[in-house]
Amino acid sequence: MGSKQCCILRAQAQRNNELVSILQSELCGRRCELVDLSSPQSELNGRTCVVEEYIKTSNQYVVTVEGRKQEMIFVSPGNLKRRDRTTDDCGYYIHRE
Repeated sequence: MGSKQCCILRAQAQRNNELVSILQSELCGRRCELVDLSSPQSELNGRTCVVEEYIKTSNQYVVTVEGRKQEMIFVSPGNLKRRDRTTDDCGYYIHRE
């Protein structure tokens, strides 16, 4: 059993469902690009976001759009393209107050 699976089991034992959701999801906590969004969110296509949470019942992710102060939106898995930071990406971080 891998360390990730051990962490999932420990979180389940502690009934920490939010952490279990993050650990089980490929995208939670990751930096992604928004793609193929339709109106009224189509202006966000190409923008970078951070995936905050996976909502299993609706098969959607809650994401925070970078550069937009605390704007969180719901998107489908097909609207996210993983964009991990590289050594060439100076990047920036979202600051929440």
